[in-house]
Amino acid sequence: MKNMLSLFATVLLLVTYSCNNEGIDENGCLSIIIDEDLFENGAQDASTVINSVKVEEKCLIISLSYTGGCESHDIKFVTNGFESLSNPPIWYFKLIHDNNDPCEAYLTEDWE
Repeated sequence: MKNMLSLFATVLLLVTYSCNNEGIDENGCLSIIIDEDLFENGAQDASTVINSVKVEEKCLIISLSYTGGCESHDIKFVTNGFESLSNPPIWYFKLIHDNNDPCEAYLTEDWE
C-alpha cells in the first residue's frame, strides 16, 4: 500500500508534463498511456512487484520484479484518464503486464 501511495504521489507530479499516447515522450521517458479499455481489461501479473518509485530528470522510474527470463516482457503504465475531484486531484494507474513467460527466474529491472 505504501508503494502504491508513493506511486500515486509521484505520478501526480509527472501528470503536469505532457506525454504521447504511447511509447517514449519528448523527455525520453516511457509515456503514460491513457486508455480506459486497457486500464479496465488489461492483463495484470500477480507476481509483478513494485519495489520502488522515483523521479529523475522528469522521468518516473519504477523498479519492478517479476518472474520470467525466456521472453521479452511488454509492461505498460496505464491510466483511464479520469481524475478525482479532490484537491489535489488523484489519478489512478495500473501496470499492465501480460506475463506468459514459462521461465521461473526472478527478474528485477528499472522501467522508465
